[in-house]
Amino acid sequence: MKKATLTLLILSALSPVFGQASNPISAGSAFHYALIKRLVTAAADRMPEEHYKFQPLTAPDVRTFAQLIGHLADSNFRLCSIIAGADAARDEGIERSKSTKADLLKALADSFVFCDQVHAKMTDAAIVAMVKFDAGGEGTRVPLEPMPKVTAFAFHTAHAFEHYGNMVTYMRMKEILPPSSALPPKRPISVTVNPNASRGPYNDVGGQWALSVETPNGPVLGFLTLTIKGTQLTGEANTDRGIVPLTGTLTAAEIQLTGTLQTLRITFSGKPNSVSMTGTVNFGGRDSGTWSATRQ
Repeated sequence: MKKATLTLLILSALSPVFGQASNPISAGSAFHYALIKRLVTAAADRMPEEHYKFQPLTAPDVRTFAQLIGHLADSNFRLCSIIAGADAARDEGIERSKSTKADLLKALADSFVFCDQVHAKMTDAAIVAMVKFDAGGEGTRVPLEPMPKVTAFAFHTAHAFEHYGNMVTYMRMKEILPPSSALPPKRPISVTVNPNASRGPYNDVGGQWALSVETPNGPVLGFLTLTIKGTQLTGEANTDRGIVPLTGTLTAAEIQLTGTLQTLRITFSGKPNSVSMTGTVNFGGRDSGTWSATRQ
């Protein structure tokens, strides 16, 4: 579950910016770009200096890890300069001229700054303007063709994702955990319990609870807020991994809550109580864990 979960959490963290945008097409393009920018930058930083010379096969057409970083930096300058309307594509020659981790990290950061500036100028009106763009790899590029800037942006992002996949393979071969498989840092959440909480009947589950979830990736803490109407429940789980809106049902024997974090369906099942509850949690049918909640 780890890869899927982390990707969903990253998307969840970025989605408020995207959802509130007044230019949804250009904001969507920037959202997709920001995701791969974060992953590529983190991977380049995480790979130790001694492995920058690593290549899976000793062959002239197989890049070292350093050359992958240089290629991505060159591509950022080249593709974003075309989208910006430069008369000639910008060629920095980073892959050919730089090999140390420090030099490549700086070049990569500079290239992303350049692309950031291009994205920042985009609106929905600007991003559908036509630009001459030649997509494809070296020696296989199609002739310059007019296409909307949004299509060129999509190619740029897809290209970066393709080579991030190469980076992940290189890192795994050196037993380095890729950033897309690492959990994000936890947000501090203070959970206190009200010792004077009501000890009413089983169906007194409304209100706020201190929530703890044991997942395959470790414990997750937060708050569970519930509203009850008859046998129907609504609420949300607000944790250090994101907010999950919930709906569910309640009987004397069982409480069940279901929600979705992006595309990951999460289902809580347990025995209701007015003071504390425990049960199991299912993550999209792929993994499971346990949960407990204590009345605040």
